[in-house]
Amino acid sequence: MSSDKEKDLNLEPTEDAIKSILSTLGETIEESPMRRDLRLWALKYKIKHKALNELLRILQKTYPDIPADSSTLLESCRNTNIVKIKEGECCYFGIARNLNNLPLNSLCPTGKILLCINVDGLPLYESSNVQFWPILGLVQSDVKSHPFTTACHSGVKKPNRESFFNDFVKEVNLLVENGINQENKLNLELNNLIVMLPQDTL
Repeated sequence: MSSDKEKDLNLEPTEDAIKSILSTLGETIEESPMRRDLRLWALKYKIKHKALNELLRILQKTYPDIPADSSTLLESCRNTNIVKIKEGECCYFGIARNLNNLPLNSLCPTGKILLCINVDGLPLYESSNVQFWPILGLVQSDVKSHPFTTACHSGVKKPNRESFFNDFVKEVNLLVENGINQENKLNLELNNLIVMLPQDTL
């Protein structure tokens, strides 16, 4: 078996990539600024659900599009498709969907999102050959930040580059080119990429 190897990916933007990601992220892009700002505020200050529910019920009298329940406000987009491939199954959650749940203006005061990506596999069960390969993201910041999952692969075989990284590469290109908006526009830079896959897989 070939040894694990760190390898950079060739990120090449295409028109189809932009259309695909814009379509996939439609729900996130169309979210109202008021709802987004409320969610970010609640996450930043760790507002208890009971207190947030009371605030939402008050706001709903004036802003009917605001949800009445904190769980609805705080949940991320769940329209995620599981795709069956030769090596197993792939599921793509998205980068922007995760970033939109973070207080980016606090994490990135310079206006630039420094995104770190790590890919490594782990066995799920001792009695099974099933492996789990997540693509994990982290915003590099002086403020404490937690990792998030952008995609994952599950199967008895390791994923190949084409099926595993396709959506990820498309979205990275889109975000590097266009940035992401919260209170203001923030640029995104892929600061660190570590991929631990066997050489023959890449």
